[in-house]
Amino acid sequence: MAKKSFKAKLVGFILTQGSKKKYDKPKEKLRKEFMQEKEDGEKEYIFPHHLKLKSNIKKEKFQQYDIYILSPKETFTQTIFYFHGGGYVHRPQKSHWKFVDQIVNENHVQVIFPIYPLAPFHTYLDMYEMMVPYYLQYLEKEKNQKIIFMGDSAGGGFALSFYQYLLNQNKPIPQETIVFSPWVDLQSNHPDMDKIEKKEVMLAKNSLQVWGELWAKKENLTHYMVSPTFYDHLERMNHIHIFVGTDEILYPDIYMFYQKIKNSNVKPNQQNIELIVGERMNHVYPLYPIPEAKHSKEIIAKILKKNLEDKYEI
Repeated sequence: MAKKSFKAKLVGFILTQGSKKKYDKPKEKLRKEFMQEKEDGEKEYIFPHHLKLKSNIKKEKFQQYDIYILSPKETFTQTIFYFHGGGYVHRPQKSHWKFVDQIVNENHVQVIFPIYPLAPFHTYLDMYEMMVPYYLQYLEKEKNQKIIFMGDSAGGGFALSFYQYLLNQNKPIPQETIVFSPWVDLQSNHPDMDKIEKKEVMLAKNSLQVWGELWAKKENLTHYMVSPTFYDHLERMNHIHIFVGTDEILYPDIYMFYQKIKNSNVKPNQQNIELIVGERMNHVYPLYPIPEAKHSKEIIAKILKKNLEDKYEI
């Protein structure tokens, strides 16, 4: 069994004392508290300038939403659309900004970071109404950019669903998609989740189910536009890279999703689908300042370098 670093254990302990305690409650109590708080979905987002990021940062307005663009000092030919996690109910955290800032400056890429609509005020339909026109307009304007989708947790799930939606609509898809602990099934009812939940330091099954029902309007939990594991044409997916930890409750669904993609293709050797498993690692572990995340960033760098050199026929 892989040895877990002290920093990884410390991060896990801190997360257990925070989000896990807050959300590990009965569903009805969670739903009532959540609707009373209404979280931060309609508040104006305040960018954490005190982090002193190295990237050039610009803010745009699209429709009524803020979109942040982080770019390196050097010229770039790759643009990452980054979709942050947070269960579709929370704004980005400091860890998101630190992570994408590092990706920008170590790999000389641009990151487009939308502050997208959240539940309970909005559903997945509002997210698509925002992202589809913005994405297509960007492609029309920046024809020479290579595009990567990237996201963590809920944002990773959306990155995969958005990719599938573009396939269905015969629209241009990204050259690469890199996701960290993606939420691929909003039902959150895999039988193995209960066994792993004892080791999970951040998420709770009940809160996932409440958030998923709000985001998907409940009746749409098995629609691919919210749960990419239910896509009918998984064999069409390619250049997908999935990072996941074994100690997170999303691991069983993510592993099943990966297997479904691999088993869907009659020529699997022609399909570039990669599952990178962090033994004893927690949810979205590549985003945290732990030794185990260093290897993840090295893999990301290799993917981006290869993407820069390759010519794709999509």
